[in-house]
Amino acid sequence: MIDVARHFMPIEVIKRNLDGMAAVKMNVLHLHLSDDQGFRVESKIFPKLTELGSDGNYFTHEQIKEIIEYADDRGIRVYPEFDVPGHATAILTAFPELASAPGPYKIERKFGVMDPTLNPTIEETYTFLDKLFTEMSSLL
Repeated sequence: MIDVARHFMPIEVIKRNLDGMAAVKMNVLHLHLSDDQGFRVESKIFPKLTELGSDGNYFTHEQIKEIIEYADDRGIRVYPEFDVPGHATAILTAFPELASAPGPYKIERKFGVMDPTLNPTIEETYTFLDKLFTEMSSLL
């Protein structure tokens, strides 16, 4: 696993790791893309996710496609992770109305278990996730 959600790494570092994985015949990269400390993939449908939830450190659609192609060329499958409904403070920074507890929210600078989650009792959460995951799955 490479955890770019908590510790962002530029694309060159990801590619270097993919080269190392290929050298030792590892074939799955678990890429952790969202957590309390950041949302790391550009969303064209929800631009506030990266405007407010990334500190400016995120991968564009083109860069995600480049990572997937680079990995594929080396026989490596990329397994993306978007942490929901918990570990969603970066998402809630942009969309506090989806939270299980009142905000306001800001990107977490520490680690641990945070109380707020996406609210599973409101339909808006599922509408948001459906649109977000549809967009993200189109990058594969």
